[in-house]
Amino acid sequence: MKSNIINALFSLLLLTVSSAVYSAESSETVLSDNIRRAIVTDSIENREPVTDLTNTEIKTNVNKVYLFTEVIGKADTMITHRWFLDGKLEAEVILKIGSNRWRTYSSKNLTVPNHLGHWQVEVVDENNQPIASASFNYSE
Repeated sequence: MKSNIINALFSLLLLTVSSAVYSAESSETVLSDNIRRAIVTDSIENREPVTDLTNTEIKTNVNKVYLFTEVIGKADTMITHRWFLDGKLEAEVILKIGSNRWRTYSSKNLTVPNHLGHWQVEVVDENNQPIASASFNYSE
């Protein structure tokens, strides 16, 4: 009986892991234990994102976007935001984490036609391990 329960729990764990992998491949926002929020926005006010444009189509009337990131439990470390356009690295921004709850962001200026396409912003830790990602499409 115990082995049936263990097998069922193991199957459920595999299903959960498979679902997480599917989410990452389908360009949904992916977060780790150390990232509470990773939000694409067109403005920041009072250290908070004003809009959530993650996984949306952003039109060319927007000429600057931000990746807002809330980091938990990583005081005195660094994270890096890597901005990819259609799979090609466009920018890399290193951000210092000052406390165990830290809100930070990087930004990218967008111009037409140079920046039209699918954007993916990857957040990596000091060991170059992905800890979050978010995406959007920039189109006319």
